[in-house]
Amino acid sequence: MNAFVCVVAVAVKFTRKLTDVIVTSADQKAKFECELSKDGVKLNWLKDNVQLYTDDRVRTEDNGRKHQLVIKQVRSQDVGQYTAVYEKQRTTATLSVIGELHSFKLFFDRLRANLQFCVPRSPTTGSSRP
Repeated sequence: MNAFVCVVAVAVKFTRKLTDVIVTSADQKAKFECELSKDGVKLNWLKDNVQLYTDDRVRTEDNGRKHQLVIKQVRSQDVGQYTAVYEKQRTTATLSVIGELHSFKLFFDRLRANLQFCVPRSPTTGSSRP
């Protein structure tokens, strides 16, 4: 009597993908969450397509199929795209800050517009370039 065993590997997939996170001011906590179809899988995390390293402020948590990236106190340099990667599978979401940082950006956008408006024009060419 012969017996054959056929083993089929089941592909690991994201069953819940990352979603965009918006915080209303700097120093708030931001949390990205995703879920995989298999327990015990190790993810790589990227920020703006560059390997993300954890520290006391930025940490990752794995709890079975659920994976989290937690940023304890958001800073302006944290704004961007975050990606969770397992082999060829990936999910991406964006961290945005509105409120204080948004107001700061609006201030500089308006300042830049006013400065461009105030640039004197050349009397000979009519251009703002010398």
